[in-house]
Amino acid sequence: MISGSRWTLAHTLLAAFLALAIIPLVIVTTLTAINSRQALRTEINIGLQRDAKALADNVDSMLFERIKDLVGWRDQEIMQDAAVNDVDKRLAGMLENIQNSYQGLYSRLEFVDNDGKVIASSLRHAIGEQRERVRPWQTVRFSDAAIFIDPLRDGPRRELAIHTPVVNRYTGESLGELYSYLDWTNIQELLAQAAGLKGKDHPRLSLLVDRSGHVIDDVANALQWRTIHWKPVVSVSDEGLLTIEDSKGRQWRFLASEADSDNRPERSGLGWRSIVAEPRDLAFAPVTRLLHLQLIILGLVAVLAILASYFLSRRISGPIRDLSDFAREFDEHRDASVPDTGGVREVRELRSAFEEMTRRLFQSRIQLVRASKLAAVGELAANMAHEVRTPLGILQSSAQLLSQDQGLSDQGREMIDFILDETRRLDRLITMLLECGRPRSAVLTLIDLHETIDAVVELLSQKAAEKTIAIDTALEADHSEIEADREQITQVLINLLLNAIQILPPGGQIRIGTRETARGLALEIADSGPGIPPEDRQRVFEPFVSGRDGGFGLGLSIVHQILEQHHAEIEVADSALGGALFRIFLPNQHSTQTKTEERR
Repeated sequence: MISGSRWTLAHTLLAAFLALAIIPLVIVTTLTAINSRQALRTEINIGLQRDAKALADNVDSMLFERIKDLVGWRDQEIMQDAAVNDVDKRLAGMLENIQNSYQGLYSRLEFVDNDGKVIASSLRHAIGEQRERVRPWQTVRFSDAAIFIDPLRDGPRRELAIHTPVVNRYTGESLGELYSYLDWTNIQELLAQAAGLKGKDHPRLSLLVDRSGHVIDDVANALQWRTIHWKPVVSVSDEGLLTIEDSKGRQWRFLASEADSDNRPERSGLGWRSIVAEPRDLAFAPVTRLLHLQLIILGLVAVLAILASYFLSRRISGPIRDLSDFAREFDEHRDASVPDTGGVREVRELRSAFEEMTRRLFQSRIQLVRASKLAAVGELAANMAHEVRTPLGILQSSAQLLSQDQGLSDQGREMIDFILDETRRLDRLITMLLECGRPRSAVLTLIDLHETIDAVVELLSQKAAEKTIAIDTALEADHSEIEADREQITQVLINLLLNAIQILPPGGQIRIGTRETARGLALEIADSGPGIPPEDRQRVFEPFVSGRDGGFGLGLSIVHQILEQHHAEIEVADSALGGALFRIFLPNQHSTQTKTEERR
């Protein structure tokens, strides 16, 4: 038994099939996930950059429109009424009309004198109130006018104060300042629009940040990100990432893009930046779902690959294992046939080659046994020829002399005839032993097999007639010329026909035929005798194996030896006449030429 690793061919094939099925799928899945993630990130960045730019432009447009309106109102003639303290009615009415015409864009419009007192307002109850001056948050130049923007005011309504000085056209003295209070909900609507609060399951973040990075305002959905509180400074990294900590110190990462406020020559920028951000986990959710789906598919494929690989490995390795088991048991069961392995084409070819190898090995064993027997026969024949033939010749000569005695009685003459018959029989035995043990080499010449068959049939016709045995011929081969030793082929025919004549009962039948086959010129000799059992058909060509009483068992052995020298084949089968059939395949000139042309 072979010892060693338990890793078998089935394991190797199973691992190979699994690797071929799963590794490419894993590579494709990984590359698909990476490429999809990169493509989605690029698309998201483009969208965020577009939305951030749009948000900045919308905020700039809204604020600069308000500044433009403010400068236009400042230049109206009615503003000069402040020089004569006659603004409480006409100017207040104008401011009220303006506020109403803009339909909620402004929370209020006011004219404040140099002492901070409201002398005209769109809200009548605010006239006379005192306004505390604060340090401007932003200063903007527009059409050579100074525009001041105060810090964002919190209260019941968040509002952004934008004001500009009003001067006397004639003296250049300051008359006060014109204020417009922008309702901040208009900016928040722009932030909400950029964040996509309407129509999206997972809205984004949209922020306004000043020059120092402080958050001016954020979209109303900021609280949904687990009570996020903003750091004093917010910035987007070069990789397009925004990191924010919540109230518990946990970090949340966003894909983000930012855009600066407009700085066109006709107006100086506000210095604000707009930021639009999307949670990274939510942004990559489609890719994550795709990856999960691919992992599920990968798992299913892996299961199918395992089943298919197991089936294929068993289908390939199973027949090979059967052949291995057969090879180990072949020595004990020499008559066993090669198992029908089935399997793929290569395995079937291997089985055919294995079957041919075992057949040749079995024949080689038979030939080796036969050769050893023939060697023993040759040695025995040499000793018998030396030790027996000399006294046998003396006995035969003496018996011949005694048979010439005229006074010999009938009983004595019968005994002498017995002696002569048995001495001739012993001489034939010694001759056959010599021929079987030490056959002479064949002298090949071109002969006509049909002519040789006719001559042998004519030679044995008298012996067959004594038992009323009919010998029929059906010589159908068109090309009967072969290269052979005429004397040895004649001996083959005589041995086979004599065996048939001796074993057949009176009235038997022998049929001799020839035909051309792919294996050569076929010579068939069939009889109507008892036949040869299948289990004895290989043994009949061994020395001293005979199927009839009184036979030496050397005739067929000599036939087999002669045919081997002629590179011919002989096989035994059942004949159509009911007896044995000896079929001989002899190479002839026509079959050799045909095979050569087929190879070409």
